[in-house]
Amino acid sequence: MVKTDIEEKVKEVELVIQPAQVKGELETILYVPISDAGPSSGYRRFAPSWLFGITVILPLLVGFTYNFIIASERFVSSASFVVRESKNGGGIAAMINGGGLGRSDENSYAVSEFIQSRDAIGSVNYDEFVSKMYGADGVDMFSRFPGLFAGSSKEDFYKHFQHYVDVDFDVGTGITTLSAQGFSAEEAKELVRRLVKASEELVNALNTRAQSDATRFAESLVGESRAALEGIQEQVTAFRNENQMLSADAEVSVSSGLISGLLEGITRVDTEIAQQLASAPNNPRLTELKLRRTALVEQLDKLRRELAGGNNSIAKKLELFETLTIKQKIAQTNLISAEAMLMKARQDSATDKLYLDTVVTANSPDKFGYPQRWLNMALILFIGFSTFVIVSSIRDLIMEEG
Repeated sequence: MVKTDIEEKVKEVELVIQPAQVKGELETILYVPISDAGPSSGYRRFAPSWLFGITVILPLLVGFTYNFIIASERFVSSASFVVRESKNGGGIAAMINGGGLGRSDENSYAVSEFIQSRDAIGSVNYDEFVSKMYGADGVDMFSRFPGLFAGSSKEDFYKHFQHYVDVDFDVGTGITTLSAQGFSAEEAKELVRRLVKASEELVNALNTRAQSDATRFAESLVGESRAALEGIQEQVTAFRNENQMLSADAEVSVSSGLISGLLEGITRVDTEIAQQLASAPNNPRLTELKLRRTALVEQLDKLRRELAGGNNSIAKKLELFETLTIKQKIAQTNLISAEAMLMKARQDSATDKLYLDTVVTANSPDKFGYPQRWLNMALILFIGFSTFVIVSSIRDLIMEEG
């Protein structure tokens, strides 16, 4: 009973599959064996080909030939130094900070520029040391100078020299690090030693130039101020002789004394005249007193006119004299300032100096630093294989589009 019910339920859910009508004819499906797959799949994608040979194998062969057969071994020597500047003055603060000795970054930049300049080549190649080093028989064709690849002119020599010298200035510490390459340990050390010595000579030259310039300027200023003062003094002397005037204060004092005396004389005469008029108006002495008073008044008016009243008056002469006196005082002040400047310049020339202190002396390397053969080969392999993969992908994409 139970089985019959189950069978009936199964019949109810049975699916009926009937063939559908097919219009047209179906093409025969061809199956390609895996062994006949295209060259871009599986192992054959990376199989040796002309592209792989050009982008990977050929660069490796060229790199191996240069790094292990052609390239000359280059030794690297380095040294470090710092440019310091001593300053005069500063008192206790300068003593606490090291006696006024501090960094001079601007001069450090100047030294760095000098090392990479044409002047540096002339300073270290005075005996053809660098020329002989680059032109030695054991130097490879790419490092030799003069040569096919390096050139032969002075400009080519300057550019060639820069490839083997490197200088770096650390702003944080103020230390300049100099490194140079040579084809032997002694050549590299000697080149660095010469560059450091040339840098020290440059610092000394900057010292001498700054000191001489400051002293020369101060001396010229003193000479000009002294000449100006002498010229003013000659004008003052000529004015005194011409106007018979020793000094403005003395002239005013004399004139004031004369005026005061005349005023006192007039006052006394007026007093006597008043007494005579009161006691004996007909006294013949009264006429004499009046004549004396008239003379005193005329003398007073004359002195006043001479003191102030025209171009020949004492006031006008005093004005010119005071102008010359002011110019004389200014010239004296300028001369004093120039003398003080000259004294300070001489003191600074003895105390304010630049120093090139060597932090690390030039070393003599016991192993060559260049070429870095295995690193160069790894880089060549990486770049070549990356190029191969990129070019292969582009080629496959173009072929699929076609």
